[in-house]
Amino acid sequence: MESKPSSFSEMVRQISLNCKNFSGLRMAGSVEAEDVSAIVTCLPMIKHLSLSKSYLAKEQLLGILNGCRELESVSVRDCIGFEADDEEILRKASGIKAFECEGSKLLDDYSGYETDECDPFYIHVMG
Repeated sequence: MESKPSSFSEMVRQISLNCKNFSGLRMAGSVEAEDVSAIVTCLPMIKHLSLSKSYLAKEQLLGILNGCRELESVSVRDCIGFEADDEEILRKASGIKAFECEGSKLLDDYSGYETDECDPFYIHVMG
């Protein structure tokens, strides 16, 4: 899929109903609270999640880490919205086999960030 659907929540719900072997999702852009809610509610057993180069607030990332207990790999590299060395996030992610958060920063610390790098409508579904 080349663009994030306007009804991301409905898409995730349909994946949960129709794709029994679904294991991973790659999405870049602005990860909103409703996106996190949809992922946690409809895909709690997801194993692989890539949200690199996204706007992802700390509370949204913690929501995913708390709600998706089967995660084996998470990539949130070069995100804006949390610090890569945040102790709470690193502690919560410590049980994940592959957790990548290098380059992530708070918005205030990331002057000169090119917003074009964060396409709010990009999504890639991995089966």
